Amino acid sequence: MTALPTILVAGDGSLGTWSGSYTAIDEQVASANDADFVSSGAAVAGQAFYQLQDMPSDFDTMTTLTAVFRYSQSGRSNDTMGLFAQVFAADETTPLTNEVTISSAVTNTAWSNTSTLTFTGVVAGDKATWDGARIRLRNTFSQSQSKDASFIVRVSALQLGGTYVSSVPPVPVTASDTLGLTMTGSTDLQGIAPLLSENFESASLSISVVSGSWVRTTAQAQSGSYSFTNPDITDSQTADEVITIPSGATQVSLSYIVSSEGSWDYFRVLADGVQLFQDSGNSVTTWRQIALDVTGKSQLTLRYMKDGSQTVGADAAYVDDLVFSGPAPIGPPPDPVAGSDASTLTIAESSSLGKAGYQQLFPDAILVQTNIAGAVTAIDEDPDSPDANWLTGSGAIELRVSFPSPTNDLQASFPQEFRVRVRPGT
Repeated sequence: MTALPTILVAGDGSLGTWSGSYTAIDEQVASANDADFVSSGAAVAGQAFYQLQDMPSDFDTMTTLTAVFRYSQSGRSNDTMGLFAQVFAADETTPLTNEVTISSAVTNTAWSNTSTLTFTGVVAGDKATWDGARIRLRNTFSQSQSKDASFIVRVSALQLGGTYVSSVPPVPVTASDTLGLTMTGSTDLQGIAPLLSENFESASLSISVVSGSWVRTTAQAQSGSYSFTNPDITDSQTADEVITIPSGATQVSLSYIVSSEGSWDYFRVLADGVQLFQDSGNSVTTWRQIALDVTGKSQLTLRYMKDGSQTVGADAAYVDDLVFSGPAPIGPPPDPVAGSDASTLTIAESSSLGKAGYQQLFPDAILVQTNIAGAVTAIDEDPDSPDANWLTGSGAIELRVSFPSPTNDLQASFPQEFRVRVRPGT
């Protein structure tokens, strides 16, 4: 899965009883202009739709969706208004998520941020489904005594995030002749192998740093004793570390912790200046892992940035086990497997060439698997000595795996072979 960039509103839908254009709320929560907002009708229930930005160009299906809102009320004495949000398709009728509660009873006159809210019932869809999607802001109204005639709820900013499955096309394998199978062009296989890894255990970094002031630290570590962290910064400052992306890299993976003021001070990852990921909050002990698409990019930026006030937690981001990966070389398959006209395949045991003078490597993680089930432990043996476990799939299959770094003095220029054991299903 790939992290969504921050999704903002990009247009007006049906505004109903609400007032204010999308331009009042088209900024991130951390940089909201509270003097400019959209608001409900006074002392009345209602709703409004706002168009969201389109999904990334490599978007295939949605997996998770989150949101943060900045909101307040004005004119309340005794009555009650609730505030809710839900995402719909462009027709403003087809729901793409269930509704989340921003506040069941908005009482704050001062502007406040929600925590990160997670939508349930997310429709996977495709890019056509999610491009042009609308977010609906809905308010309820309940009168208690004499009506609070000027009572409104207000929103000054909102932003969405989450994860999605990328549609970056895999490298096709032509296998119909060598395997004795008729396999459609939609059945593709691809391996992903590490090109450069950094665990920050040595003061001599293997990554190429273009600029920045991040440092090694023992304050946190996912593996070993060290990780990488931003220097101490003050309010409204940003600390960047710019790293060269190795030639041929299509993915970067890393582990991170961010300990900060939630929804205000952020850890972000950018490629050539385009934000790929962000997170914030006070999570000192929980390491998280992300994998991001960097195809065609030249520079990766690790960023920690603070807003204009407050310090929470360690006020820092920590990064460990950073790995740049690229497509694994595809070599000839094993001996032919009997069968014909089979659209269902079972895939097992894959490795690099294991002859004398070479090192044999086995997959250590599955990065992407579409329409194929099973764990990496089903394919981490020699294809010539397979066990009884298989990955099984049908239809349009995509499988991407990673391999560990060689432990001997292998070089990228040395001959390589990628082997897959395949058999037809029944």
